[in-house]
Amino acid sequence: VADISHPIAPEVMAGARAIIHCAAETAGRWEQHQKNSVNATEEVLRAAAIANVKRIIHVSSISVLAVPARGDRLTDDGALETRTRSGGPYAWGKIESERLAVTRCKELGIELRVVRPSALIDYRHFDPPGLLGKRIGNVFLAVGMPGHQLGVVDVVFSAQTLAWYVRHFAEAPLVLNLFEPQLPTKRELLARLLRTNPDLTVFWLPPALLLPLSWVAIAIQKVVSPHSAAINVAKIFAPLRYDTSRIADLAPAIRADASRTSSSQQQLMLPSVRGPEDFTASASPARQLA
Repeated sequence: VADISHPIAPEVMAGARAIIHCAAETAGRWEQHQKNSVNATEEVLRAAAIANVKRIIHVSSISVLAVPARGDRLTDDGALETRTRSGGPYAWGKIESERLAVTRCKELGIELRVVRPSALIDYRHFDPPGLLGKRIGNVFLAVGMPGHQLGVVDVVFSAQTLAWYVRHFAEAPLVLNLFEPQLPTKRELLARLLRTNPDLTVFWLPPALLLPLSWVAIAIQKVVSPHSAAINVAKIFAPLRYDTSRIADLAPAIRADASRTSSSQQQLMLPSVRGPEDFTASASPARQLA
């Protein structure tokens, strides 16, 4: 365990063939994101160069992308948001970290791949993502419209994708927006939440109501903190159309690779057993060491 916002000891990365850089600040103010997202990225890249690591997978975020023009889809090759502070400290830290990674890897002669996960969910233990809404006691305030798709990705599939990137670095896309290949609607995600919380009451906050509330919030922010960038809540929750074609094309290879790896690990862990005498030999440490 180390604070990677400070210089990293050379031996930490010695012998590594590739590095997945996914450390970042997830809460706090601008200063925390500067330290634990932006500064940390610089230190990781510097240490990688000293250790002669030539491959970096930088885990960014879908929040770095500019909202496309009305009717257009959010694509893997879309532009980064230029008003970097409009999405709050987290998005700002991710934007600056990705920009830094691209620039510094070119300077240091390191090959770079950028993976941008969307909102992370865990289907095994479902907890609603922040972009779906907010739970207050036994009430869930859902933001948007039930039929809108939400950009999410399961944590297991995310891990499988990053592992695939390490094993297939040369053929991996330079940039990947990481979604579920088939995106769920907000209604479907809420149905999953209600299966384990049947007494939960859901209220919907449609965009027509969110927009004026966001204007009021911006005005209050400007009065309270006139020298700070105001966060546009309506922009954060704006419904988007996503182009998932790149991850959909890769998904079969990613899942097949994960399945092969899992099978290989099971074969290594479970010895072949043919009869009672073999079971005794396998189960007894004394017999194994004899």
